[in-house]
Amino acid sequence: MGRRILNEALRAIVNADKRGKASVNLQPISTVMSSFLKIMKYRGYIKDFQVFDPHRVGRITVELQGRVNDCGAIMHRQDIKAHQIEEYKTRLLPTRQWGYVVVTTSDGILDHEEAIRRNIGVSVKWQKETFPAVEIDTSQPPLVFKCQLYDLTGVPPERQKIMVKGGLLKDDADWSKLGVKEGQKLMMMGTADEIVKAPEKGPVFMEDLPEEEQVVAVGHTAGLYNLGNTCYMNSTLQCLHSVSELKSALTKYQGRGNDLDQTSHQLTVATRDLFNELDTKVKPVSPVQFWMVLRKKYPQFGQLQNGAFMQQDAEECWTQLMYTLSQSLKASDSRVHCAESGEESTEEESVYALKCHISQEVNHLHEGLKHALKSELEKVSPSLGRSAVYLKESRINKLPSYLTVQFVRFFWKRESNQKAKILRKVDYPVELDVYDLCSDELRKKLEGPRQILRDEEGKKLGLKPKDKNNDSKDKDVNMPDAEGSSDVSGEASGATSEQVIVPSCTHGIRAAGVPSEKQEHLTGVYDLVAVLTHKGRSADSGHYVAWVKQENGKWIQFDDDNPIPQREEGITKLSGGGMAGVVAIFDFDKTIIDCDSDNWVVDEMGATELFDQLLPTMPWNSLMDRMMRELHSQGRTIEEISDCLKRAPLIPNIASAITNAHALGCDLKIVSDANTFFIQTILKHHGLLEYFSEINTNPGFVDEQGMLRILPYHDFKSCLPVCDLESCPPNMCKGRVIERIKASLDGNKRIIYLGDGKGDYCSSLNLREQDFMMPRKNYPVWDLICSDPSLIKAKIHAWSDGEELESSLLHLIHTVSYLEDNIHDESNDLFISGFGPLPISVPH
Repeated sequence: MGRRILNEALRAIVNADKRGKASVNLQPISTVMSSFLKIMKYRGYIKDFQVFDPHRVGRITVELQGRVNDCGAIMHRQDIKAHQIEEYKTRLLPTRQWGYVVVTTSDGILDHEEAIRRNIGVSVKWQKETFPAVEIDTSQPPLVFKCQLYDLTGVPPERQKIMVKGGLLKDDADWSKLGVKEGQKLMMMGTADEIVKAPEKGPVFMEDLPEEEQVVAVGHTAGLYNLGNTCYMNSTLQCLHSVSELKSALTKYQGRGNDLDQTSHQLTVATRDLFNELDTKVKPVSPVQFWMVLRKKYPQFGQLQNGAFMQQDAEECWTQLMYTLSQSLKASDSRVHCAESGEESTEEESVYALKCHISQEVNHLHEGLKHALKSELEKVSPSLGRSAVYLKESRINKLPSYLTVQFVRFFWKRESNQKAKILRKVDYPVELDVYDLCSDELRKKLEGPRQILRDEEGKKLGLKPKDKNNDSKDKDVNMPDAEGSSDVSGEASGATSEQVIVPSCTHGIRAAGVPSEKQEHLTGVYDLVAVLTHKGRSADSGHYVAWVKQENGKWIQFDDDNPIPQREEGITKLSGGGMAGVVAIFDFDKTIIDCDSDNWVVDEMGATELFDQLLPTMPWNSLMDRMMRELHSQGRTIEEISDCLKRAPLIPNIASAITNAHALGCDLKIVSDANTFFIQTILKHHGLLEYFSEINTNPGFVDEQGMLRILPYHDFKSCLPVCDLESCPPNMCKGRVIERIKASLDGNKRIIYLGDGKGDYCSSLNLREQDFMMPRKNYPVWDLICSDPSLIKAKIHAWSDGEELESSLLHLIHTVSYLEDNIHDESNDLFISGFGPLPISVPH
């Protein structure tokens, strides 16, 4: 595409010159065309040329002087060596005295004389070998030439001794002073590196390993096939499978006892066998046997609707399964003491999970847990002789090794006669401390281990632990066991809810001189090990997914039979909020900030004149990297560039548009032709960086010398152009980025794209009918769209200022929220797991 544009422009110049015209207008334009015209001007073939509006459609006006007989572009790519230029000159030019051949090189676009001057071909003799026609790039230091010889001979540059005029060739010598000529023979001495020997054993591919070894190599266990709306069961099993103590107890299970019914025994055996199969398989496992026994034990999981099995509540499956296992594996009961205020009484209550009740006041898990431990109940008061309202305040009296926390997101909505879902976002940590939820008696037991834990953390930070007397040390060693029974995994509570998150094993403190089965003392601090999430509006529909922390510390998302590696920072984002099914993608320049960041820095740093001089000679991205080098050579610091960027003006209302879109559950991304340093500096200054999950732009970083480097997003110098569209710059095709983002999205997700420049046109062409395009009015992308709106599949909603941008964006988000039947809501309940009941003291 670029060669065709250049060829058409050159033919236009020839035709205009032959007709005797004084000037000619060229359109469309490219940076290659500008560089070619610069050479024509330098060699006297044209008077001058002027570039108009290079960042939009663009136009070049060329002043002619009647000297062009013929010129054109070779339409197919040809790679040639420096010593072959003379051959091409003879083949293409009418005589040796007339005309020039223009070639593209690593130094830019040059005519053949300049290219030959910068490259010299020599022969190099090393030992008994001679390497002819080795090119020397005189614009590069001799070290580059030595690296070329290293590729040919295997002699490292530091061992090479090359004889030239005046002695040995030094790495930093000046080629112009050495007098090296075309065809000269150079002598090199040096010993090559030892040839790398082939390994004694050939590589073994993972597919050839036994399946047990493949499990270790992969780093996670197998997935589970969905047997028809069984994602609730699969996700529950994957979370429970992460509890090693539960698997150990199942392995030791001997058989049915006298007090255990046959179906409970069968379900326990099926669970054990399935867990063993998951531990030894890499390919997905079919849980058919377990599912049949589960339906036999609990018929509600076999309900049919229109001939297909219905979706069930994962929390209910969790509760029923854990109740069965607690009976089979004989978990110990826990006592709960309840003292009524004013009237003394004692009762026992077994609690298998903490609940996080969600209300308008609850923004964090800890707040929800505190609310759940307070409640009101009505019962008859003996002293009053009538019903009275009692305030019930509960405290944890004993901690299990694993703790289950349930987010109560589903409630019965009388108006619609169905379960409704609370979509409020509730954050949670990867490390939960329940110390302030414990009773005073339990807090005293936890003090010793918690102090040891603090001392150990202090040692890591270089702090000295506090001195302790012998009595206190003895108390630490002989501390009563704060754990519950360790035979059974934690259970979810019996309330209806949406998901289950699993923070697990607490920080345990091991005491010296204590038997191994009593060596661990709990501190009240729990680590997150599994999360069970739900997408959808109803407990009886949607989709359940498990997120499980492996033994190697990595997180895996188990979406039925598809295990997907995940980062830990992404786990805490599963906090609800009613995801609107929208990905909002912003351009940066003139969409988030009200200027072009590149031009802003160049103008503010006083480099506009040099920038304009170099602009016709190289691509924009390469020019910005060159400008950063120039600023560094002038002594300008990174801090000065950062301060300059912080002064860049934002589009009015854009900050509130971003924060409101994020609050509505949108996934916000940036696709920009700026660079990471510029974008992150500006967004961080305005407190907006944390709202974006992904920034796609040219790499920008500070190197070891403190100089800002700007590299292309697509390496256009070493590969063919990534896009044939003329509006796309060579260093970044935004359409390709949109294609990648679309491929990573759930099929129900919709994209809202906001942009202004020519580069955003390719993005708009790649949007789907379900997506939305928001171009800025009277800017290049708007002009291109208006030229043929039928090419755009997405719905177009234009904007002209920040107020209109915010209004249109939020309106589209709300519209999508109402249209979506299945809201992608990965809010949660917590399984922090627990062995046996969770004892709670409940004073009334």
